[in-house]
Amino acid sequence: MPGVFVTGARGFVGRRVVDALVEHGHRVVGLTRSATDDPDDPPDPRIDWVRGCLTDGASYGGVLGEVEHVIHLAAVLSARRASDYERGNVLATRVLLDTCAAHNGRLRHVVVVSSIAAMGPKHDGTLLRETDPCRPRSAYGRSKLASERAARAYREHLPITVVRPAFVYGRGDTRAADHLRTLLLSLDRPWKTPIVGLSFVHVRDLAELCVRATVVDVPSGETYLVADPASCTWDDVRTAVVRALETLAARGRIAAGVAEHLLARARALDIVVRRGSRFEYWGCDTTKAREALGFRGTRSLQASALEVIGAYAEAGFFAAERWPGHPTTVV
Repeated sequence: MPGVFVTGARGFVGRRVVDALVEHGHRVVGLTRSATDDPDDPPDPRIDWVRGCLTDGASYGGVLGEVEHVIHLAAVLSARRASDYERGNVLATRVLLDTCAAHNGRLRHVVVVSSIAAMGPKHDGTLLRETDPCRPRSAYGRSKLASERAARAYREHLPITVVRPAFVYGRGDTRAADHLRTLLLSLDRPWKTPIVGLSFVHVRDLAELCVRATVVDVPSGETYLVADPASCTWDDVRTAVVRALETLAARGRIAAGVAEHLLARARALDIVVRRGSRFEYWGCDTTKAREALGFRGTRSLQASALEVIGAYAEAGFFAAERWPGHPTTVV
């Protein structure tokens, strides 16, 4: 049974990657920093856990000789200081790969999961491609680009594959729930954004791609954009949200009063491009991943919105007390 060392195995994407690896018959070794087990978030029993820190290679180096593949998912997504991104994303990647090189000369694949934030948007209406110059807009994006470059520095010594997913969504994504709530509560004025087009990728498709990258042999150091089959506009996003809310209301998953309130807000959502801003296009061309890795995105935003928003309903996201002025509750 092939062994896979996974960083970030307890995260939103990591949990789905573990699911996919187990389904494909892999033994999973996960790195965790937890000094004690959280009773509300117990360790996955399917994983052989190693307690340690990414920036301390000695804490996990011993297990790297027992695996054939590494999938690096752990990352700092939000931080107050650029130095936190540097340590959590760039230094952590360097130490991990240095430790891989020192402890295992037989690794078949090292998959480094980055982000399209490492690229930044285009402004000419065309899709992002791997050959485009990278101009990240955020400290997070700059750190992910630096971590990619750190990974490629090992391409002569390790079989490196860099994966750049688009905006990841799916069941269990709490950050998307926060964004949706903010969006639906901010309709007293137009919601302004410079973003015109964007791509998403369902977390399960991304997970399958990560597993696929441990099977297919490609040149070391190559980068692959990963996204759903079609890019979207904000009108597409609004339509997907409205249809999902309508379906959930019809099935009794959201109380009528709350559903009516939210549907009125969603239908009235006015998204405008910020005046004076350059248009930003975050849509992705996934031809390279399709041809080299056999990636086939199987889900679309329209089809998956019901699954995602339905999960929010199960978790009490649409409880009346969260939406002022409506005494009804989720059924």
